[in-house]
Amino acid sequence: MKKLLFLGVLSFLSIRYHAQCSTVSSPTNDCSGGEYINSIYINNIFTWGNGGCGLSDAYTFFGDTPRNLMIGGAYAYTIMVGGGITPSALALWIDLNDDQFYTANEMIFNSSSKVMHIGTFTIPVTASPFTYGRMRVRSSYLITPGPNDMCTNYLGGAGETEDYWINLYCGSLSVPAVTVTPPNPVICKSGSVTLTANGAANYTWTPT
Repeated sequence: MKKLLFLGVLSFLSIRYHAQCSTVSSPTNDCSGGEYINSIYINNIFTWGNGGCGLSDAYTFFGDTPRNLMIGGAYAYTIMVGGGITPSALALWIDLNDDQFYTANEMIFNSSSKVMHIGTFTIPVTASPFTYGRMRVRSSYLITPGPNDMCTNYLGGAGETEDYWINLYCGSLSVPAVTVTPPNPVICKSGSVTLTANGAANYTWTPT
């Protein structure tokens, strides 16, 4: 009975550990078999190279000029893995609130095993604007990374992890379109009207 209880505690601690991890963590893996991230194109406006698996832990941080992404913006991506040879699954996380931790709900997309990953992702309108924040891309040979796999060591048995600087900025898509109904109410003296707002998460009425 004591042995079963101890195993249950270990399982709980493991779940809590993977719920978030520091953006400066460097999970260990192996991409010597070719399971590396070869190139990243986003909206055809910028490109990142690959880490080339030059390091034994298959982790690379690209500390060059950060790329700009707009909150609420939709971005088409093309990501090649394995040098066009070895298919791998893929996932991407962004530290959306810039608290220096990746969390499960900050996984922007994941994709099953293939050589070329093509799709579109959207930066949530709930994200906070920041400069020099972190984005993480991970490849995985055997399994599709899940939301909690931002820091899992030896994910899929083989793969690579790449971190990048990014800036999140506000633009026209960052502002929600708020509507109030009825739009032009007529209220008689001592009368009342119910106003209903839609389009945002929180509202401030002036005057109250």
